[in-house]
Amino acid sequence: MIPMRRMLRVLAIMLCAPAVVMCATTQEIGDPNDLDLPPNEPPSPPLVDNDGGPPLVNPDGGQPCTGLQCNVPTCAEGTTTTISGTVYAPNGRLPLPNVVVYIPNAPLAPLPRGVTCDRCGTLVSGNPMAAAITDTKGNFVLKDVPAGADIPLVMQIGKWRRKITLPQVDACKANLADPSDTGTDPSTKYSLITRLPRNQQEGDLPKIAVTTGGCDPIPCLIPKLGLDATEFGGGFSAKAVNFYGGANGGGPGNPPKAEVALWKDLEKLKQYDVVLHSCECDEHNQNKGDQVWTAMKQYVDMGGRLFTTDFGYTFIEDAPAPWSQVATWATDHDGGFPPPIPGGDYPINQGFPKGKALAEWLDYTNGTTTPGMVNLPTVYGNAVGLDTKRATPWVTELADAGGAPKIFTFNSPVDVDADKQCGRVAFGDAHIFSQVENNVSSNFPAGCREQMNDREKVIAFLFYDLTACVISDLVPPEAPPIVK
Repeated sequence: MIPMRRMLRVLAIMLCAPAVVMCATTQEIGDPNDLDLPPNEPPSPPLVDNDGGPPLVNPDGGQPCTGLQCNVPTCAEGTTTTISGTVYAPNGRLPLPNVVVYIPNAPLAPLPRGVTCDRCGTLVSGNPMAAAITDTKGNFVLKDVPAGADIPLVMQIGKWRRKITLPQVDACKANLADPSDTGTDPSTKYSLITRLPRNQQEGDLPKIAVTTGGCDPIPCLIPKLGLDATEFGGGFSAKAVNFYGGANGGGPGNPPKAEVALWKDLEKLKQYDVVLHSCECDEHNQNKGDQVWTAMKQYVDMGGRLFTTDFGYTFIEDAPAPWSQVATWATDHDGGFPPPIPGGDYPINQGFPKGKALAEWLDYTNGTTTPGMVNLPTVYGNAVGLDTKRATPWVTELADAGGAPKIFTFNSPVDVDADKQCGRVAFGDAHIFSQVENNVSSNFPAGCREQMNDREKVIAFLFYDLTACVISDLVPPEAPPIVK
């Protein structure tokens, strides 16, 4: 039998429930914890039926789930549902580091057209519910992913973006995004599934302007990476890669002269995400001038990207300050150009995250015979020094040879805080593509050798770094935050 005093306590609590403040001072009631009532327990998270498999639950502690969040399985301790794989260039064979891979939980937003200030995190959309970034072997692992049929997967670096659908993801297991992509030998690994798009029908591509020239046929980089020839055209068009003629340069579609149709026109430049400028075998400054150099700097300051080699230094040296102060040049514009310097192995600067990644990636992809070095057979001495507070050396001479930069990059606008920089420039004081093996003409890309050599892989790495979101070279790229 329950004592009368205990019954009074229970009755008092029941009567006082609507008026806790009034009853709090009633000493006769005592401590409700003395009543041996069941303790309060947190509500169990809502479970979702999984056709007899492990129950599905929103991982965010029982908050209402939306979309694919409701398909994340609750697995036994020590196990989880994962998706792993390797992301490749459009050719399906060259693994790429620093590519963002994620599962969206909402529709993807259209990517902006033309030049934009692509700070990291600004272009990823779709409310990622699981995200990762590829390592130096191009590998990724997504954890706590939804299970079931038709799971979307997005691969993105800058304005390169491809969305695919995985037919089945098994709960509480390690799933391969491409079951055929196995093994560890980079010379035989490939994937037709987890690669960047080859054309605009497969996904999003950056808009690229290419200037051809008589030396260093850089345009051959594009087909070697795997872009479809249907995306190449002369002059501005809906195609992803538009060709313009520099001095002594040819190209598909009878390209218009860059000095007239591109360089001096800021509004035309702003329609492109990237400008690749081939070496023209000389400065040819009679075809440029202050209007061209100023427009190019303004374009990059707004978020454009510029890559050039050798005599392309005029776009940097002759640009308005502070671009003209980024490097020290040995040229005098009167034909007094420094002669070529001996080719050979040049050290990679591994003192910053991306430099270390380049060295590891080249070693993994068989892009070097000596780890930490890159072979450059045709090298010049145009740049003899670098302001390392403004620019980052990637490849240099050996210290006992002077340590001059051979490949360097800088973000722009120069001399502003890193979080306010929008564009990027990459320069190579060397010829990268052999004219014997690569020819840019009206039948492009037929004249380009299919396989990449060691130094071309360096430019491939720099090209994707150039087109990625802009971040300080001192900071390693990171995956975007998860949206719960």
